[in-house]
Amino acid sequence: MKNLFKVLAVVLCLCFALPCAAEEKINNFEVHFNLMENNSADVEEYITFTAEHNQIEHGLFRILPKAKGQNIHVESLTLDGEKHPYNTEETQNSLTINFGTDDLLEIGEHNYVLTYILSNVMRPTFTHDALLWPVTGGAWNLPIEKTSFYLTLPYEVKPITEKITTYIAVENAKEKIKNFNRLEKNIFTFELQKPLKEGQTFSVYLPVKKGVFKFKWYEIKYMPVFVCLLIIIYYFIIWYLVGRDPEEKLFPTRFSPPKNVSAGFVSYFLNGPFSTKNLATVFASLIVKGKIKITFPKRGAPHCEKIDNPRSVLDEDEIRLLMCLPSEFKLNKSSHTYLEKGLLTINYYYEGKIDNYVINNFVYMLFPIVFFGAIIFYFYMQGVVSEVLFWGIINFLIPLAIGIYTKNIWRIVILVASALILNMIGISTLLSPSVLADPNVIAIIVTCFLTALFEHLVNNLMIDGAVLRDELAAFKRYMTTAEKRRAALSKPSVAGQIFCDYLPYAYAFGMESEWFKKFKNKIDFRLQDTYGPLVSSTALNVGLLFAISAVLQGSTPMVGNIPIPIGKGGLGGGGR
Repeated sequence: MKNLFKVLAVVLCLCFALPCAAEEKINNFEVHFNLMENNSADVEEYITFTAEHNQIEHGLFRILPKAKGQNIHVESLTLDGEKHPYNTEETQNSLTINFGTDDLLEIGEHNYVLTYILSNVMRPTFTHDALLWPVTGGAWNLPIEKTSFYLTLPYEVKPITEKITTYIAVENAKEKIKNFNRLEKNIFTFELQKPLKEGQTFSVYLPVKKGVFKFKWYEIKYMPVFVCLLIIIYYFIIWYLVGRDPEEKLFPTRFSPPKNVSAGFVSYFLNGPFSTKNLATVFASLIVKGKIKITFPKRGAPHCEKIDNPRSVLDEDEIRLLMCLPSEFKLNKSSHTYLEKGLLTINYYYEGKIDNYVINNFVYMLFPIVFFGAIIFYFYMQGVVSEVLFWGIINFLIPLAIGIYTKNIWRIVILVASALILNMIGISTLLSPSVLADPNVIAIIVTCFLTALFEHLVNNLMIDGAVLRDELAAFKRYMTTAEKRRAALSKPSVAGQIFCDYLPYAYAFGMESEWFKKFKNKIDFRLQDTYGPLVSSTALNVGLLFAISAVLQGSTPMVGNIPIPIGKGGLGGGGR
């Protein structure tokens, strides 16, 4: 019986002893935040905690999140009223303060007091200034029993009380609560009514009316959005005032190309200076006029040979291209040097001639370029990493290149859309995907690629350019409909003549494939098996040119060992 009483006594002692085991936690997290007129703050943090040598053995470490442009200077640290050593580790986005030493803390309750000065506290927007302060900083791996935040503002500051909010956040989830007291005009208290679990943080958002704190222009949070909006408004105004083309007029269908313009210049006018169709168009004209002969060996690349044909009357661009070509060459990689030189030569000639038809308003691009420089400077002053700056510069250069490369509006839209998709992929790879949610980033991306569209639209047509545009539309309408019917009623030789005369313009209009399909059953080409591979494998878009060999004057070109019968008829020009 005595033994039974001893056992019960031991059990009772253990039961009463278990509640005495203290839980390791932050008992009280109290922050006194004194905001001053120079946009800095004196901060004191009182952290009371219980150590049981589970997670807390040597001390705590404090993570202070740091916004762009902010500096944190630690003044002092005490432990239980005595000065205590510490060390810091700073990154771009935070300052970590290690309170611990090599000595073990005594088990029980302790109190840290951390004092530091914070600069550039308030974050400006266009409508108000705001304090967004993470009271508990980075997420703690300990529960926090009680949290309070005491905020003292300068007397001149006027808080927007209806928008004051506190947050309890864990990872990406956020809970908004309205919980504050206004002790005096300039003193607010925020006391959390429930404990914070491990991983949760507590933040305070307090907006104030503008007028007290002075900021530099590049410190405003949504400055890039504002700048981008200005650029977009500028684009619209300039396009409306100086960039609009004269209204289109429906000309009667033309049965011949416009006078005083070559097929190559038509391509330059429609497709822009860097389109390889310019070269293909002039090349086709030279073949049609009998100045270049193409033969197709059974194996290997097509062979080109310059022909002395005094009956041919050449345009200036055709003469320039012909001078860049050797007497004989093959359409392979070794000929790219000649062809690229020829493309640059004819484009240089077109640059002087295009001024008679188009007003170059590139000077209006200087304004967005300057503003984009301001955006880059903004990010630089905000401490953005060099990768982001490089990405921003590339995003401005890409639209410029798109606008210069092509003047085809649909091609610009396709290229811009493709570039936007690649940007999204690139940003999510290079940076955090959350960057895409930043209004500044979205505004810059959209504005950069609107630049390509503006660069296309701002160069407007003169009166002669508008007339040429409408004449070309009338002639293209004829090539699309009337010539097809005429070829259907013609003999193969006449159909071949029609095909040759207008093939250069088919290149200029971007309808060369359709042009061949319309005539392939009307002309005895016998090239259908060879046609497809040549088009897909020729780098400079001259694959269709071999079809001209079927209608060269008075000759029987060979495709491999197959003779091609030719109908009678001259080349290029002549009465109808």
